[in-house]
Amino acid sequence: MSFGFVLYAIRQWWKVALPVGLVLAGLAGTLRYVLFEPVYEASAVLHIDESPRYIVFEPEAKPSQRYVETQLELIRDRMVLGPVVGKPEIASLPEVREQISPIDWLQKEVQVEPVGRSNLYSISMRGPRAESVTRIVNAVMDIYLELRRQKDAERVETVLTALEEERKDHKERLEQLREDVRKLTIEATGEDPNVARPTPNDAGTPSLAADLENRLVTAEMEQRTMEMQIQLYKDMPSRDKPVVSASELDADPAIASRVAMLAEQQSQLALIEARSRQGKNDPAYRQLERVIAQGSQVLGAMRENLRTRLLAQREADAETQREAAITSMQRDLERYGIMQKLLKERYDAEIAKAKVVSGDTLDLEFRRAELERAGEMLNLIAQRCMGLHDTQKAPSQVSLMRAAEKPSAPLPINPYKEMLLLCLAGLCLPFALAVVWERSVRRVSNFQQLEQEAEMVIVGETPRLPVRTLSARNASSHGGGRDLEVFEESIDGLRTCLMLSEPLKNMRILAVTSAASQEGKTSIAAQLAVSVARATGGPTLLIDGDMRSPDIHNIFGIRQKPGLAEVLSGDCTAADAIVTSWSQHVHLLPGGRLTASPHKLLGMGRLEALLEEVRPSYSCIVIDTPPVLSASEAIVLAKAAEATLMCVMQDSSRIDQVRKAYERLAAAGTRPFGTVLNGVPTKRYAYRYGSYAYTRS
Repeated sequence: MSFGFVLYAIRQWWKVALPVGLVLAGLAGTLRYVLFEPVYEASAVLHIDESPRYIVFEPEAKPSQRYVETQLELIRDRMVLGPVVGKPEIASLPEVREQISPIDWLQKEVQVEPVGRSNLYSISMRGPRAESVTRIVNAVMDIYLELRRQKDAERVETVLTALEEERKDHKERLEQLREDVRKLTIEATGEDPNVARPTPNDAGTPSLAADLENRLVTAEMEQRTMEMQIQLYKDMPSRDKPVVSASELDADPAIASRVAMLAEQQSQLALIEARSRQGKNDPAYRQLERVIAQGSQVLGAMRENLRTRLLAQREADAETQREAAITSMQRDLERYGIMQKLLKERYDAEIAKAKVVSGDTLDLEFRRAELERAGEMLNLIAQRCMGLHDTQKAPSQVSLMRAAEKPSAPLPINPYKEMLLLCLAGLCLPFALAVVWERSVRRVSNFQQLEQEAEMVIVGETPRLPVRTLSARNASSHGGGRDLEVFEESIDGLRTCLMLSEPLKNMRILAVTSAASQEGKTSIAAQLAVSVARATGGPTLLIDGDMRSPDIHNIFGIRQKPGLAEVLSGDCTAADAIVTSWSQHVHLLPGGRLTASPHKLLGMGRLEALLEEVRPSYSCIVIDTPPVLSASEAIVLAKAAEATLMCVMQDSSRIDQVRKAYERLAAAGTRPFGTVLNGVPTKRYAYRYGSYAYTRS
């Protein structure tokens, strides 16, 4: 659709579209003003830290932006919004009761946005009732913070339970080592170590053995720590549960299309309620309401299915990452085990060498060293437990800075901008419909369209016929008036083209037809007959072949009967029916009045016999036929002629009808010579071809 076509459609319909558009613009603006409701906004402010907080023991966790993103999505997740709409004080709100799917509605209405570039985040909601939006925002905050406390408590409790079991095992081992040291001390020195500790052997522990011992302790501690981490990963699910936001769901093309369709239906529902006297009791309103309910159910099912698929995919990805982390830690654990085994072997070798020198007292020293190592491990576990208790008492990473307060005034929303847009849309709507209508009917707007789309030969263009009845003077002279001069000049140009055309050099009988009525064929036929008579100076006969709706007698101011119908039915002769008094060179055969079917009158060779009878008396015979598509006898008249000229009215004829009529003429064996485009505005015709007047005597 080109810009020129749009301008053409607007030019055709602006006299109708402009007043209708002004009325629609006024109605749209008034409706928006009447239906305008104030909008209130309630907001709460959260503070979210990327790093966990602590009191004494600094946590090992690193800052994570993903943690913040997870919390923001969790606020609008079903885990939070489900309990929110389940609260009686929220479920009883009018806004919630009107929704088919309150959770999906809240996912769209509750907005979570950062406040500047800080760690503060605003949780807000807008609506027509200040009390409702305040309650909903505070309910969302309460449910979210309570859910966070529960999840954090469960996580810490799980880790503490595992550490307590590990501490119990190490404590039992420590007691056993203490008893072993006591026995060895009594055997070596004869004294209880709880009373006095013997002086270490002068030889002492070899420096290499001491170094190996320290490394062995470190490796053992790392191995035990890694074992605990692996066990925790296996026993405890991932901390960050995967979530799917409403924006991700609405980004799906199928869901977006369904949402747009429901929004359009909601708009139609509001219009029905506003325009109908019955309001919500209108049958159309109820029917559309049922359709919207069914569509919302389908939309909810589509969202739930997509959410399930995305959650399953993300849980699978998280499980894959978890298994990869466990596999990596197990490889580290194997490395620690191998390192500990090698250190143990070297340590035992050094101890064996030292025993040769120091005797049994060295066993006592190393047993004491093992006791110290076990004590260090127990202290490490105790520190971990204290660190978790410290985390429980530390401030939360997420804290409520300010609860939502009931807004005292609506937002400063200016309805006049929307009114202006609606007025503009109402004004443009009729013009848009005009363009669509013209696109569907495809009227002929210029000769290029006929050549390109209908593939027809254009033999001439003529402007609109001025409102004037032909008189006898037209047969010999040009009438006054610039518009009439331009019209007559265009007809003379068409006549010249026909007479000088090689295929029509010996043509005597010409049929003038059109696809439908009101396309100017009678005016063209009449003026063409006058032009031929004036140019040749010989007698010319104009036959009104449209017996159903004859018009030649009105144009020339002659009698209607007897005419062609009476001649074909045998009621009179051709000489009696032909009018010769109008002009010396232009004779007229009116249509007459039908008393039988025109097909019956034209059959049995009567038309051919008539033409053969009058042909010797006239140098040219012009037949004005009825429209081809509405009166099929036009094909019979065109076939009896030696050439056929089709008339097309600019801005009125439809391109599909013109093509179909042309195809029917060609299929019937007629000889369509070409097409003349008439009805061109006089100013445009004169601008395109020029006006070249001459002096008249």
